Amino acid sequence: SLLQPLLCHSPLNNRCRPLLRTGMALPWDKIEKVVKIKNYSGANDEWCELKAAVAASSPQALALEAERAYLAWEFLVGFAEKKAMYRNQIINTIAALQASPAWCDAYRAMPELHGRVASLHADLQQAFGAPLLAGLHADLRQAFAAGERGPPPPAPAAAPAGAPARAAPIVWPDWAAIE
Repeated sequence: SLLQPLLCHSPLNNRCRPLLRTGMALPWDKIEKVVKIKNYSGANDEWCELKAAVAASSPQALALEAERAYLAWEFLVGFAEKKAMYRNQIINTIAALQASPAWCDAYRAMPELHGRVASLHADLQQAFGAPLLAGLHADLRQAFAAGERGPPPPAPAAAPAGAPARAAPIVWPDWAAIE
């Protein structure tokens, strides 16, 4: 039946409950195909399979799949760029993947994705950014906590000759007085 795939992913379906308890295989072949042709707009079925598999997997099971995590991260970013309506579900999937340090390491190793994430909704930026990149500058945070100070930040660049001077900041009226 046409509804069979939808019903199978439902946690209420008794036939699939054992799969959800033990974990499901990630659909790597389908994800790889979508990433290769960059057809994220038509990847709803692949998204549903990935989301269900991640939700059903333990952090240990996800760690075993981490060697191909780069495909899943590429898929998630591409899918998030095209399918804003799935934002909360994507955030939940990212949170589940963060339980595996190997998956976080894989994301940190993909700086080209970080630039694409900057164009996404602020909620997605936060989900992709802060937790996943938390270990990226750990050495700097440790040095700061130890009281070590690095070099001072660079001074702002001077305006080029002939450039107009910056205007003074706008001072807005006191709206309470106007009312």
